[in-house]
Amino acid sequence: MPDIRNLDAIIFDLGGVLLNIDHQAPVRAFAELGIPNFDELYSKAVQSTLFTDLETGKLSPQAFRERLRDYLPMKLPDEVLDKAWNSILLDFRPGSIRFLEQLKGKRRTFLLSNTNAIHHAIFSSRLQLTYGYSDISELMEKAYYSHEVGMRKPHARIFEHVINESQLNPKRTLFIDDSEEHILTAQNLGLQTHHLQDDETIEELLKELI
Repeated sequence: MPDIRNLDAIIFDLGGVLLNIDHQAPVRAFAELGIPNFDELYSKAVQSTLFTDLETGKLSPQAFRERLRDYLPMKLPDEVLDKAWNSILLDFRPGSIRFLEQLKGKRRTFLLSNTNAIHHAIFSSRLQLTYGYSDISELMEKAYYSHEVGMRKPHARIFEHVINESQLNPKRTLFIDDSEEHILTAQNLGLQTHHLQDDETIEELLKELI
């Protein structure tokens, strides 16, 4: 358990921490579109370069769609592909969003997320519609998105970028993520960490801070 009271800063992951996700939803959706082995192309643990290039901004959304079409038996419009791809995104956790509102100003807070421009547009529009924020960055000091900074977890470089740019003391910074692989990198860099489990929430974990 991290030393909650002696924290200067907290870095949150997005999916599985603040935003509910369903990793199997795109597998089901693309199977219906004619890609029966989509789970071999993309999974929580292993991604092909198609997805990593999208998540690091090396591949534009349109180029991503065109490469996806190479796997399909028929040419489908962008909106159909986007709907299947975005099916992984569910709803924001209401308690966690409200907790971030309360936490703002009490500790330095950041987001570090592996995401992409297509998903970013969708989850931001849902956040705006439900909570009135145009981006999750409005609830914290800064949001670091992999497709914007050109790096992604679990590589140490993106953690070092956040630490150095925001001038964080790793020993007094807590990183919360639902991926054990990402947690291990953070630990190796001296950050305090918490591997958030499916039955845990940030508001319960950090309730002493409010």
